[in-house]
Amino acid sequence: MLTMFAILNSYFPLCSVSDCTEALADTNEEKGIFLVHPDRGKHAVRLFCETTQTGDWTIIQARIDGGITFARGWDDYKTGFGEPDEEFWLGNENLHHLTTQDNYILHIDMWDLSNTYYYAEYDFFKVDEESTNYRLHIDGYRGNATDAMRYSNFMPFSTMDKDNDVSSTHCAKFYTAGWWYKHCHYSNLNGRYTVGVVWFNHDLDEWVQMRRSIMKIKIVNNTTAPGSGAG
Repeated sequence: MLTMFAILNSYFPLCSVSDCTEALADTNEEKGIFLVHPDRGKHAVRLFCETTQTGDWTIIQARIDGGITFARGWDDYKTGFGEPDEEFWLGNENLHHLTTQDNYILHIDMWDLSNTYYYAEYDFFKVDEESTNYRLHIDGYRGNATDAMRYSNFMPFSTMDKDNDVSSTHCAKFYTAGWWYKHCHYSNLNGRYTVGVVWFNHDLDEWVQMRRSIMKIKIVNNTTAPGSGAG
């Protein structure tokens, strides 16, 4: 028997909702899980969308309590895993389809083991197609966490079963995670939950272990960017 999601998914290509901004506008909801069909995607995808004073956001990653493992292979990271409103990875293929249909901002919220809050925001965020191993493009940092993710710019994605970094160490296998590794990383938000969810703080000159992280994206022209004075 087909699930309701499978039934909706089979008809969804007829729908014009291609991102969270359209989904939220159509329903007048402030947040929730919606079926969205990116312009270049083959299938609809379940997204957690939320509207705030700074715009309409799509959650692409969440680490909350270590409830699921992020020590996974290429196929899982390609298609995504977890639940959109719980621990979650959206999937690199979905990231590619979303971030190439428009210009997107990436915002990252992080809380360390003492519940100190950090954030990093990038004015430009794009993930290339699979033939490039989902190469990352990121630029335009602002925040209080310092720019640890710039180190991964232009790097392809690596997983435990696919080594695409430039290090003699198989970074993804060593850190049991999937990420845009180089030699190996300054950010590793998909790392082992108990010890490896980290962000390098250049001001403090030390690794900060995070208890929680949320990565989310929004279209660049969707309301005014944070820090501009708009409420």
